[in-house]
Amino acid sequence: MLRTDIPVFGSTSPGDADRDGTCRRLRNLVFDEDARCVLLAGAPAAAAMPVARELARLCANGGASSMLLVLSPDGTDADVQTSRAFPETANCTRRTVRITDGDRSLREAVARARAEVEIVIITGPELDSVDTLTLATFCDLTVVVAERETTIDVEVARGISVLAETAVPARGLILAEPAGR
Repeated sequence: MLRTDIPVFGSTSPGDADRDGTCRRLRNLVFDEDARCVLLAGAPAAAAMPVARELARLCANGGASSMLLVLSPDGTDADVQTSRAFPETANCTRRTVRITDGDRSLREAVARARAEVEIVIITGPELDSVDTLTLATFCDLTVVVAERETTIDVEVARGISVLAETAVPARGLILAEPAGR
């Protein structure tokens, strides 16, 4: 059993990221904390995508312009298509950014996104990557999304522990059902 000092916000499935209100609770935390930049670190990275998509939609529905910033090693959008496509609107946009260009390019991409919208939701890097640690230093809120049954508890606990040493430690954990279930 995974033991951490952070709360578990709930669980999600790829096809229905908000089935039990998990993303609504996360959106409420974003609004309560006045978080302008939220990092969803996945274990594996793809586990966070459905949550990020739903969070961006809910923030936009709540009246805040939002952008989903998807970080990718090669700059291509490797999103797994589910029954809930990303709701691109004037108030809710999406951008893919290549993460292999270094810390400076990550900081610049986030700064540009923050200048364009009220809330930036970032996803893409693996929980245990250096990019996650870099991003956590200039985000207002960090949440870990771990895939059930395929992610080793020790790896998640270690990732959360490493994040605890950053300026913005993980505030919560979301357990995700594996894709294809």
